[in-house]
Amino acid sequence: MGLIILVVFIAVSIVVYFYVTQITRPIKKITEITQQMAVEDDPNLRIPSGGKSVNTEVDASIESINAMYSSWMITKEKLAERSEFLLEQLHEKELEKKYREDFIAGTSHELKTPIAIIQGYAEGADKITDLNTAAIAEGTEEKVTEVEAALKDGSLHVFDTTTFTVNGSSLEEISRMPF
Repeated sequence: MGLIILVVFIAVSIVVYFYVTQITRPIKKITEITQQMAVEDDPNLRIPSGGKSVNTEVDASIESINAMYSSWMITKEKLAERSEFLLEQLHEKELEKKYREDFIAGTSHELKTPIAIIQGYAEGADKITDLNTAAIAEGTEEKVTEVEAALKDGSLHVFDTTTFTVNGSSLEEISRMPF
């Protein structure tokens, strides 16, 4: 009888060992591959199913982990694409800001220069008219005509620049302006 109990105990131990290794082998594989998934970026990394596993819950877990990893890889790829798109948008906004600043600086210069010239000629014209007309009778006509022409040219330049600005030219047109 002791021998029968020993044989039964050994037989049960072998069956239990076989059953336990059938359960723990896939769990060890899950642990090993999920650790790789946490570190690597391999989209083809998958946990192999247990095949004829005696534990359908383990197989269901394997399928769920593989599905989550696939979903994670897709999400990660979309996130990378979105990040690239946002960086491009940021770069474009920075360029627009630079064009706008350059445009404002150029427009300011283009407006201030003719205005200063007009002011100078206007002051000169005032001085000419303030002088004794008898003393400056000779050559005054030429000077006045020259001042008038400069005033007209300067005012037309200011008008054109202002019209261009008010019409809301696109940044593309602004970037091609010769300031």
